[in-house]
Amino acid sequence: MDTTTPSSWISPNPASGSVPGGGAGAVEFGNKMIEVSLVKNDGELVRTTVFRLFYDFGDDSVIDACIEGLVDANEYVRDYSNKTLQRVTHEDFGFQTAASPRRREAAYQKWRKWWEKEK
Repeated sequence: MDTTTPSSWISPNPASGSVPGGGAGAVEFGNKMIEVSLVKNDGELVRTTVFRLFYDFGDDSVIDACIEGLVDANEYVRDYSNKTLQRVTHEDFGFQTAASPRRREAAYQKWRKWWEKEK
């Protein structure tokens, strides 16, 4: 199985600080940039893959995207978002991937409020 990441998914442009063709619409990911369009892509597999990369390699630069991922329609995106947040921040606000939308929203709001204070 090929474990390399296609350059079309993660493409840094160090000179401009942006993703080619993406302008300022990128999320910093270590020393690379990921197009925001991939984080919010209509394709569930694309979003799941991006958030899996965040889980495997993410640092505090992906916190904003992961907090937003908690309210994604896809259960796997929500799960990777939550696990990434827990791993990176060492915090846990009781988010449960398969909980009711109301409970997920409550935990999402806790993450947002915490992160606003921590930034």
